[in-house]
Amino acid sequence: MAKPNNAKLVGAFVLGALVLLVAAVAVFGGGALFRRTIPAVAYFKGSVAGLSVGAPVAFQGVTVGAVSRIILRMSATTGEAHIPVYLEFNPDVITFTGGRQLNAAAQQAMIERGLRAQLVSQSLITGQLMVLLDYFPDSPADMVGGDQGMVEIPTVPSEIQEVKNAIADLPLRAIADVALGSLTALETLLRSPDAQSVLTGLAVGVNDVHTLLAVVTPQIQGTMKQANGTIAAVERTADRMTETIHALQPDAQASLANLARLLGTADRQAGPLISDLRTTAKSLDSLVEQAQTALFSSGGLVAARSSLRQNTEDTMRNLSAASASLRGLAAELERNPNVLLMGKSR
Repeated sequence: MAKPNNAKLVGAFVLGALVLLVAAVAVFGGGALFRRTIPAVAYFKGSVAGLSVGAPVAFQGVTVGAVSRIILRMSATTGEAHIPVYLEFNPDVITFTGGRQLNAAAQQAMIERGLRAQLVSQSLITGQLMVLLDYFPDSPADMVGGDQGMVEIPTVPSEIQEVKNAIADLPLRAIADVALGSLTALETLLRSPDAQSVLTGLAVGVNDVHTLLAVVTPQIQGTMKQANGTIAAVERTADRMTETIHALQPDAQASLANLARLLGTADRQAGPLISDLRTTAKSLDSLVEQAQTALFSSGGLVAARSSLRQNTEDTMRNLSAASASLRGLAAELERNPNVLLMGKSR
């Protein structure tokens, strides 16, 4: 009679264990056991070192899945090897519009627009890699076709692989030979007697330039000081000439005023006219004398052979001639007071 009781006890224990197992999977596995994922595969060219199962799969920066499996598939007849990387997309982080999932036509359209898978660095410290999905429109869509019935995403070389390919394409041996030849030629040139003589001559030339600069620099500085002194002297001369002209201006204005008054009264009376003529002549003589003393005497303002001196001398001669003419007119009026009315007899 004890056997049925034992069977019931064993059955209850097994059922309880299964319930606990399901609860543990639901709690600790986040329900992944019962969640439907979207599979895909990608065949990467080159090494996949650093990529491990569980590595994230991101589409334009958004994590949409993980790497589920990495295997090595080799042909038994040719030995050709491929490394398929299986991806699982989490539908909980992807929302579709116009349907529940991508259909075959939409998948093919994305691949034609340039959807590719690429290995990128997940951590520079650990060297771990991840799979990045993005659009590379200019890259070819190379398919392997090793998994029928599964979506295959074409791949592009990783950034590290592109650098390796670029280095591999460089003619490193030719570059090294050219560099070694250039260094050898340079060493030969530097050790030649001609190079030594050129370097010696260059050093001597540099010393000569330093010596020349040491000699010329004081002379240039002296010349500059003399030029500055000359400019200052010219400025002082101009100031003195301005002062002299201002000093002579009242006399000149007085002489011109006398002359104007003389011409205005010439038709009225001869007596006052003769007096004015003589006064004006004296004023002109005084003006000429003062100008000659200020401008042409020793230490005067006008240089001996300058064009300004010649013009000034011509002006002084014209003023002297005018003074002589005024004196002559006064003498003529004294001899013949009617000359203003009748004119000078021939």
